[in-house]
Amino acid sequence: MISNNEKSMLRTLIQDPKFRIVENIAKELIENQRNRSNIAQTEWETARNVAEEEGYIRGINSLIQETYRLAQENA
Repeated sequence: MISNNEKSMLRTLIQDPKFRIVENIAKELIENQRNRSNIAQTEWETARNVAEEEGYIRGINSLIQETYRLAQENA
């Protein structure tokens, strides 16, 4: 997937206090998504909106978690 050199750079990145900016952006994106109304004209559209929201949130969380996991791999 990524090289050991890239994993080392990830370790450096997540240890930098500036990485908190990325985490804060991720949290804000999730918060904004949760604050949006999923209510649509039909129950199916509403269900689709809820599923899309869940996928969006899982995707952001997955990216952050995978970043940490890769940074800790072979540390």
